[in-house]
Formats: sequence, structure tokens, C-alpha cells
Amino acid sequence: MRPATKALDRFEVYTQQRDFRVFRLEQAIAFKRCLAEQKGHRSGKELSKATLHATLTQLRRFFQWLAWEPGYKSRLHYSDAEHFNLSDKNTRIARA
Repeated sequence: MRPATKALDRFEVYTQQRDFRVFRLEQAIAFKRCLAEQKGHRSGKELSKATLHATLTQLRRFFQWLAWEPGYKSRLHYSDAEHFNLSDKNTRIARA
């Protein structure tokens, strides 16, 4: 499965397949919290910062793209995607 597909799948499972037109900022914030608490299938440990970063980056890019698509322009704002960022500290850890 491609990284973008996997990231979107995780988000859709979390939101129970809700339409992206009804996206709320609280969903992004709560999803980040939920993702940070998830365990990896193989290791059974919390997901690494690199995995969190990759997943959230893919979701941020998707929502930035979606904000410009017809039918979503009036409901989503480009800046809404910024809620899919990790903290600066966790981003540095993920990139190390």
C-alpha cells in the first residue's frame, strides 16, 4: 500500500468514513492524539515519530490539494491542513 493511501485509510478509519466536506479542525487534532497512541502491528510498540511524521505529512498534502478542488473550496481552507503538523521537537526527532 502506498504511503498516501495508508495515511488516508488510517484517517478514514478514525473518522468512520465521514465525508471530507464535513471536516472539522477538531478531527485533525484528535486524530493526531489517537495516532500517537496507536501500536505498531509487528512490534506492538507505539508508532515511531518518523511514522507519525510521514502519515501526517501525507494527510497535510492531501488536504492542501483538496482545498483547491471544486466542491471543497468553500468548505475547506488551505490553512486547515496545517493542523496535521507535528510539534517542532517531534519533527526534529522524526527527521533525525
